[in-house]
Amino acid sequence: MGIGDIGFSAVKSLITIDTWISNINANMGGAGRVGFKQSKTKFEGIGVVENANTASPMMGTSIGEQTLGIVQTSIDFSAGTVVASNEITHFAVEKVRDNFFLVDRRVSGALNVLGTAQNFSTLLATRDGEFHWGPLEADGFHYLRDSYGNYVVNCATGFNFKNGPADVELVRATPTQMTDPTFLLSTAAATPGLVQITTPQFMEFSEFGATHFRLPSDPNNVVGATATTPIDGRASGALKQFALEGSNASLTLAVPELSLAQKLYSAIGKVMSVFNSTVDDTLQLIR
Repeated sequence: MGIGDIGFSAVKSLITIDTWISNINANMGGAGRVGFKQSKTKFEGIGVVENANTASPMMGTSIGEQTLGIVQTSIDFSAGTVVASNEITHFAVEKVRDNFFLVDRRVSGALNVLGTAQNFSTLLATRDGEFHWGPLEADGFHYLRDSYGNYVVNCATGFNFKNGPADVELVRATPTQMTDPTFLLSTAAATPGLVQITTPQFMEFSEFGATHFRLPSDPNNVVGATATTPIDGRASGALKQFALEGSNASLTLAVPELSLAQKLYSAIGKVMSVFNSTVDDTLQLIR
C-alpha cells in the first residue's frame, strides 16, 4: 500500500462519518416530532488487503478494510410510545406497526368527496395523527386535516393501489358535529381510515419530511397495501382517540452514538493531518 492510499482511505471514511453524523442529527431532531421514524445506518468496508508470502503461503498477510463506507440507510418503522392528548381530533395507532393513516394532497375537500376517481399518487401514509378541523369549505363542511393541510381519508370506501384510480372519501363534519368527541368514531365515514402496509421499506419520504411517506407507483403493489377495504380502527382496536404516537427515536441512544461518531471523525482527521505532514516532508526532500 502506498502512502497515497492512506490519504484517500481517510478522506472516504471522513465523508462516510459525516453522513453518519447527519443521520444521527436527523434522528435527534425528530425525537420530539409526532409519528417520526428514525433511520439507521448500515456500514460497509472497502479495500481488503490480501498478500501471500511466496516462500511460505501460510504466513501471508490479511488486513481488513481500512476505508469505511455506507451501504444504505433504512427507516425503522417500529412503533413509538403512545401518549395522551386533550384534543378530540388527535389519534394514534397502537398495537400494530404496519397500520398507517392515509392523507390526501388534493387542493379542496369538495373536489372528489362524492366518489369521483382519485389517483392514489396523491395519497400519503403517515403515523402522525395530529389532526385538526379545517376552515368551512364551499360545500358547507369542515374537513379533518393534518398539520400540513392534507385531507384525512376515512374508512368508509375502498382503495385501489394496483390500478391507480381509487374512490376515496374524506372525514368531514358540520359545525355542530365538530365539537362532539363521539362523532369522529361514530361511523366509518367519520373515522380516520387505516391502511395496512406489509413492506413499508418500499415507501419513500415525501415533500413533508420523515413523517409522511409516498407509496411507489408500482402495478404489482410492492408495499403490500390494502387493495380493497381500509381498516376500521374502531373494530380492530388499533385506533385510539385523544392520543398521539411519539417518535421512536431515542435521545438516550443517539447522544452516545453521536459522541462515538465525533471521536472517529477526530481520529481520522488526525490520520489525514499526519498524511499531509508526510507529504510535505517528501516534497521538501524532492526540492
